[in-house]
Amino acid sequence: MKIMRNLLLDLVIILAAFSFLASHFSKNALADWSVWETPVVYYDFEGGTGDANIKDRAGNNNLTLTATSGSPTGLELIGKYGKRAGFNGSTDYGKADDSSTFSQTGSFSVEAWVKFDTISSTDTTIQTVLAKWDETTDIRSYRVMIQTNSTGRAYPKFQISTDGTAANIKTATGKTQIIAGQWYLLQGYYNATSPGAVYIYVNGVRDGSTSSVGTSISDTSSSFYSGATKTGASTYASFLDGSLDEVRLLSGARDEGSLAYSMERGKPVVKIGFDDGSGVQAMNRLQNFSRAALVNFPTNNSQWVQGNNNYALQFDGSDDYVDLGNHEKFQLGGAITISTWIYVSSLGNYTLVSQPHTNGYTFQLTSGGELTFGALGGTTVTSSGAGISASQWTNTAVSYNGSNASFYVNGRLVSSPALSLWTVSDGAVFVGKAGSTPNYFAGKMDDLLIYPYDRTLFEVYVDLLGGAVKFGKIQSLEPANAQVACPSGFIHVPGDPLYGTSDFCVMKYEAKCDADGNGVGDTTGTDTGYNTWNNAADPCSGGSRQIVSSAAGWPLARIAQDDGTANDSKSYCDSRGWHLITNNEWMTIARNTERLGSNWCALNGTGCGNSPGSQYLAAGHNDNGPAFGLQASTDDSQVCYGTVTKDTNTACGSGATQRRTHFLANGEVVWDLAGNLWEWTDNTVLRKDEPECQGAGCVVNWQWSDFASGSLTSYLLNNGQGSSMGYDVIRPSNSAWNANQRVGRIYHYSDPSDTNTTVYAFLRGAVWSYGSSAGVFTLYLNGTPSNSGNSGIGFRCAVAP
Repeated sequence: MKIMRNLLLDLVIILAAFSFLASHFSKNALADWSVWETPVVYYDFEGGTGDANIKDRAGNNNLTLTATSGSPTGLELIGKYGKRAGFNGSTDYGKADDSSTFSQTGSFSVEAWVKFDTISSTDTTIQTVLAKWDETTDIRSYRVMIQTNSTGRAYPKFQISTDGTAANIKTATGKTQIIAGQWYLLQGYYNATSPGAVYIYVNGVRDGSTSSVGTSISDTSSSFYSGATKTGASTYASFLDGSLDEVRLLSGARDEGSLAYSMERGKPVVKIGFDDGSGVQAMNRLQNFSRAALVNFPTNNSQWVQGNNNYALQFDGSDDYVDLGNHEKFQLGGAITISTWIYVSSLGNYTLVSQPHTNGYTFQLTSGGELTFGALGGTTVTSSGAGISASQWTNTAVSYNGSNASFYVNGRLVSSPALSLWTVSDGAVFVGKAGSTPNYFAGKMDDLLIYPYDRTLFEVYVDLLGGAVKFGKIQSLEPANAQVACPSGFIHVPGDPLYGTSDFCVMKYEAKCDADGNGVGDTTGTDTGYNTWNNAADPCSGGSRQIVSSAAGWPLARIAQDDGTANDSKSYCDSRGWHLITNNEWMTIARNTERLGSNWCALNGTGCGNSPGSQYLAAGHNDNGPAFGLQASTDDSQVCYGTVTKDTNTACGSGATQRRTHFLANGEVVWDLAGNLWEWTDNTVLRKDEPECQGAGCVVNWQWSDFASGSLTSYLLNNGQGSSMGYDVIRPSNSAWNANQRVGRIYHYSDPSDTNTTVYAFLRGAVWSYGSSAGVFTLYLNGTPSNSGNSGIGFRCAVAP
C-alpha cells in the first residue's frame, strides 16, 4: 500500500505539473528538463560474487577484472547499488581494450561511485579510480583519481593530457577531503568549448576546475583501466584500495543539472522543512543529513509556528538567523537554485539566503515585492513583476545557470535578467541574514531547498507541489525534532566520519566540583589563588562530592590527566560513567565550530556572523584580565560574561571583552573551549614523534609554533610522526590559518634527530593568560600525564548519548 500511495502521489504531482506547463507554455520559454543522459559505456557490476568479466550495459566494451599476480577480488557484496567491484590496493585492476568509444577527443565526462578502504597520508600518493592513461609511451588521455598532498590529506583530481605527454597534463583539483569508508560520486568532465576547461565534481557538485586547457585532446591508443595506472609494458601503480560501482562514460557536453542528476536523480544539497518544532537546530533532511544552527533565536520554542506545510520558523527581523556553515556542497560553482516559502506581515528589504562575505551569493526580497539575486556588495539583478504581497504564503525561487537568473513566484516564471557568472570564494551560508548590511528576515519561512544546478520551470514547479500536494495533508503540527538527550550540564555533539565519532554528549562547561550534592559546582573548596579548585590539595571525592558540568563553581584545576589515582581527570570521569574527552572528540567539536560563520567575530566578541577565515574564531578569556579562571553564565546570550569584571556580565564591545562561547551546527552552545583553563584530552604522544618546525624562529628545543606561516617566525614543517599525530589530529581544516585567525598555536619539541620517548599528554584550548596563542585548536605537548601542579589546567568529560 505504501508503494502504491507513493506512486499515486508522484502521478498527481506530474499531472499537475504538466497541466501547469500547458497553461503557461505560451508565455514562458521552457528549458530542457534534465534527464539522465545515455552513457556510451556503463558498468553496473552486477553478476555472481567473484565474477571478473563485467558486461558493458551500453555497448560492447566489456571490462575484465584482473591482477598483476594471483586472482582478482572480483565482484563483492555490497556496493552503492547492488554489487561492487573490489580492489585490494596492491595487485587488482580492471582493463577494457581501447576502442573509438573510449577515445573521446571532444567534450565528455567519466564518473563512478567509489569507496576507499584506506587513505595514505604520504605526500603525492595516488589512488586511481578510472583511467585511459598509459605512461609507457606517452599515451595518456584522461584519469580520475585521488592524491594526497603535503598536509597528509587526500583530494580528488581529474586530469587530461592534450597530446598524451606529461608536459601537457591539465588537472582540476577538488576541495573535498576524501575520507576512508565513505561512498563518493566522482565525476571528471572535459568541456571542449573554447577555451576548454576540465572539472572535477564530488557528489554532483562542482568541486574544482582549470580553464584554458584547449579544445581537443589526442586520440591515444591506451586501454581503459579501473583501479590502477599503467606505468610500463607490464607494470602498474597507484592502485585503488576500495570499491567501484556504477561506472559511466558519456560523450558530449553536459550542464550542471545533468551532472547533478547522476547524484541520486539530482537531489538538493539543502532540504530544510523547518519541521523540528522545538530546539535550536534545523535539520537538513537528506540521506546524509546535517544540521543548521539557530542563532539568537528564543530558547522557549516560540520561534516554531504553524507553517505552509507543518511547522515553519519565525524570524524576528532583529538579529536571528540560521547558520548552515561552510561546506563545499553549498558553494556557487557554475549554477544554483534556491527555493523557499515565505510569509511576511509587511514587505521590506529582507535576506532569504546569503553568504556574508563580499561577492558571496545573495537572494533577497525587496520592499517593493521583487526578488534580487547576485553578488553581495557586487552586481545583482532584480525581478520585474514578481508582485509578492504581505500576509500570505508565497513560494519564491531563483534558478541561476551562470548567464541568467530566473525568478519564480508560486511556480510562475517572472523574469530572467542576464547575470554573468562571477568568482565566488567559499564561505558560510546564512538563512535570514546577509553581510555587514544584514537585512535580517522578518517573517515566517518554510521548506527551504538549495540545488547545485539550475532547475527548469518544470522542476521548480515540482518542488512547489512537493510541499503542497499531500494525501491527508497534516491538520495538526507534527514536530520532528532530532535533538539528542544528554545528562544534565552536557550538550549533544554531532559525530564526524573524519574522526570516526558518532553523536556524543560533552560537558557544556569545564568540570566543576559539587561539594554538597546539589548538582551545581561550588566555591567552598581550597582556592589555588586563581579562583580555581585545588584538586591536588582538596580532592573532589568522598562524601557527597562529585564532578559536575555547571555554569557556577570554580573550575577544577591542579589535576592530572592520569596519575594512577582515583583523583585524576580520567578517574573522575569514569566514576560518573563518562570518560575524559578524547582528542577525536575535541577535534570533532573544534572542526564543527570553525565551519560556522556565527563563531567568527571581532576580537571583542562583537560583529559575529562572518565567513570562516575572514574575521577571528572566538578564542575565549585569554587576555589575563581578570587574571584567573572564570565561572560561566547560565544565560548563553551573555557570551562575554566575566571578561571585564569577574562574575559580572558586560556586553561585548564594552571594554576589553572576549567571547567565551561557540555555537555548534545543531545550535548547542559550548563554553570555554578556548581560553579560561587548559583542558586535558585522553591522548598522549612520545616526544620524538612531536611535529618539527621551520622558519627563522625555529630552534631545537621546546617552543611555540604557528600551524602555518604568517604570524610567528616558527611554524610547522610537518604534523609529527606515528599514529598519535597527523594533520587532522591537531590542525584546522584550512592549512593557511594560523594565530592571525585566532585558531591557536602549538607548543612542541622540535628536533629531527630526537629519540626521547617521554610520554606527553594533550592539553588543548589554552589558559586565561595566553593571548593570541589561545584558540580551539591550541595544543600544548609539554605536560606529562601525571602533572597535577598547574592552577590553570582542568578538563571536561564526554559520554555516549
